[in-house]
Formats: sequence, structure tokens, C-alpha cells
Amino acid sequence: MVTEALAEPNRMGLANTIHSLHFMRETPWVASLLRAIWTDDRDAHPDLDWLRLQAPAARVAVAVTLARSDPAGAQPYLPYIRSCLTDPDPFVRAQAAVGVGFVGTGDDIERLTDLARAETAYDAEAAIKALGIHGSQAGRAALLALAGDPAIDPRRQAVARQILVEAYPDSVPGAGRGRLAGSPPAE
Repeated sequence: MVTEALAEPNRMGLANTIHSLHFMRETPWVASLLRAIWTDDRDAHPDLDWLRLQAPAARVAVAVTLARSDPAGAQPYLPYIRSCLTDPDPFVRAQAAVGVGFVGTGDDIERLTDLARAETAYDAEAAIKALGIHGSQAGRAALLALAGDPAIDPRRQAVARQILVEAYPDSVPGAGRGRLAGSPPAE
């Protein structure tokens, strides 16, 4: 069933399938499969479409999934994930941003902030969301700066404000837990 799901022809669907394997990380077969894909062990699973699985969109999904499965052991994957922040493909950059949000360090906040100012909205908004996923005070400070920066697109400012409300509710005056930005206060 899993190997059939990895035959997904759409690269976004394939990446999402790989990310969903995080929830099956306790299954030894799945963990072994992910490691085999990462190490390009084609003999372990000759039935897989290795060309597609080694493409950057799938490879960064595998790296993020492995890193999230064991955050303490994320180090072997983090350099590759970080390198994908500058990939020419916005989809790959967006996946890398979210991955860095989950398993990155404080050193990654500047990288995410730079990506939040990128030309392409898709990866920029993923980087903004990753600052919230990171959950650090440095991520919070970066979101506050982006939310108030008139040099960036107003939509990105709104996304930054929304992520502040969701990830750091005490950072936004009048925002209580579960209240979305722009919604009226509870009566």
C-alpha cells in the first residue's frame, strides 16, 4: 500500500505522501523504507520509481520526514534541507522552509526571514509559517518585524500577523487563544 502511494504521479502529491509517513514512523518497515530512499538503496526496493524519488521535491520531503521522526537525530538531514532553501523551485524552497521550521535551529531564523521576503509568494508564505512552527522567541521577533514591515506585500504582512496570533497569541494585543486575526472579539 505504501509503495503504491509512492507511485503518485503528481510531485506535490508524492511529497505529501512522503510527509504523511511521519505518522507511521514507529512502523519498522516504514522507517527502513525512508532510510533506503534517503541512501538511494535501490536494491532494498527495486519496485520504486527511483528517478522521481531522487528529484529535489521528493528528496527534501524524505529529509524533512526523517528529521521530524527523530529531531535529536536531525543533524544528518539539516544541511540538505537548508540547501533546498535556495533551490530554483519555489515548491522545494517552501518544503525546506517548513522543514527548517520543525527541526532547524536559531541560526535558521535569518534564512527564513530572508525567504519570507522572496519574490515568489508560495515559498515566502511558507517561510512565514515556518517562523511560527519554529516556536522560538527569535521566530516571534522575526514575525513581528515582518508584520509591521511596509516594504513587504500587505498579504504577507497579514499572514505574519495571523501566524503571530496562532503561534504566539500573547504577542498580539487583543488576540486570545483560538481567535483569528480580524475576527470580532468574543462577547
